[in-house]
Amino acid sequence: MPHYAPSQLVGFYQKGLRFFVVNEDGTFGEAYPDFDSAAKAGSLPTHDVAAINSEGSAVIYDRQAPGFYDVGKRRLSSPSLPMNEDTVVTVKEVTASIRTLEKSGLIKREGDTWVTADGISPPPVPAATPRFPHKPDPYSLIGLQMRGFRVLPGEMAVDDRVEISGAFIRITEARASGLI
Repeated sequence: MPHYAPSQLVGFYQKGLRFFVVNEDGTFGEAYPDFDSAAKAGSLPTHDVAAINSEGSAVIYDRQAPGFYDVGKRRLSSPSLPMNEDTVVTVKEVTASIRTLEKSGLIKREGDTWVTADGISPPPVPAATPRFPHKPDPYSLIGLQMRGFRVLPGEMAVDDRVEISGAFIRITEARASGLI
């Protein structure tokens, strides 16, 4: 089979033929509307499957790769993670709210969940919330500030002070006296 130009691939895409058997020499073979059909048709270990998008770009899926047969399955967002339009998720290395990603056409709603618009990419994944690696010492300058105290750093750690009743007292003395 010949090598196809992007405009020809767009034509195939518009006809609903979005998956191709990739021959051993790298050319595209038969076209199919779904991944499973293309995977079954090219059953030789050297025949991969190509998925094309609406712009004529192709992604080649290696038959020898783990998870090859999971590629064509519809990927839904995890039902254990409640999401709404304001949830911040990551899709195709883009992190934004679900509402924004829907407007941009990267995801679409299916029932009570969201899926990627192309059906091939991984599902929307909630973005990781930033976490502190550890909590600061409650008696450090930052720890006292987080607890609502005003602090005054000294030249050395032993000279750091905390405001108690309008007066700045050394933190070590305030701790020893039970004031903080």
